[in-house]
Amino acid sequence: MEAKPFDLFGLGNLSSIFTIIGGIAAVLTLFVRNISLKGVAKNLYKFNPSLDVMENYDDMWKKLKQILQDEFNKGYPIQIKNVGLDLEKILPDLANLADDMYNKSNKLSFSYRGLIINSDSNHIAPLINGDSNIQSEFIKSSHKRLDLLLLKNKTRQNIKFAARKYDFPLVFHGLMINNKYLFLGFTEITNDKMYGSNKPYIYIEHKIKNKITNHYFSFYNHWFDYYWNYEDQK
Repeated sequence: MEAKPFDLFGLGNLSSIFTIIGGIAAVLTLFVRNISLKGVAKNLYKFNPSLDVMENYDDMWKKLKQILQDEFNKGYPIQIKNVGLDLEKILPDLANLADDMYNKSNKLSFSYRGLIINSDSNHIAPLINGDSNIQSEFIKSSHKRLDLLLLKNKTRQNIKFAARKYDFPLVFHGLMINNKYLFLGFTEITNDKMYGSNKPYIYIEHKIKNKITNHYFSFYNHWFDYYWNYEDQK
């Protein structure tokens, strides 16, 4: 059968062609909308190999755990600066990992310093609880866990866990390991409530000595030190 005008592929008419084109466009649109953070991370990595993206806390913890184990296997002391929120997840995860490392070598040197929200602060209290994923009960539980860790590590001089409260909401949180590896997350305010660890993290290695990478580490160190020392200055 002879094709009609514009029926280049024997598909019948223009409406059929447009239907197919529309279908292809719809599939492409769905594909683009469903590009994961991993795809974004690959492009980010090409731009700067010292950067990557972790989708949430669980994704971040897998990477962090591997880094800590690698540092431990190399015989390096471990120093962690944590600008935290309620410390609900990170404290037990790090405590369990420190136990595992200590059981393998009692020469382990493990130092954790964490900043935790002051749930009684007038600046923070309205932003947590309710629909927020940051809850006062999590913060109280973390304080109890810290007290137990202090008692437990009295006989393990090289394992130290310490935390201090802060009174003002921060737009960022994260962890720095040995001044070489940085996980940086950002809090959000939605419907007047603050949300944290269920959001993505940027992972940064202090390998490439470029200005922006150095800035990330400098910014994190200085803000952590300011809030850590602020408690002493009250």
